[in-house]
Amino acid sequence: MQKIGLTHTHLETHTHTNLLVLILTVKVTND
Repeated sequence: MQKIGLTHTHLETHTHTNLLVLILTVKVTND
């Protein structure tokens, strides 16, 4: 059970990081 929760949190963090990178990339490209 704990392992599944840990994996789920890791996936959420990974997706969150990808979104931040995407936003930063768009900002740099627009500059």
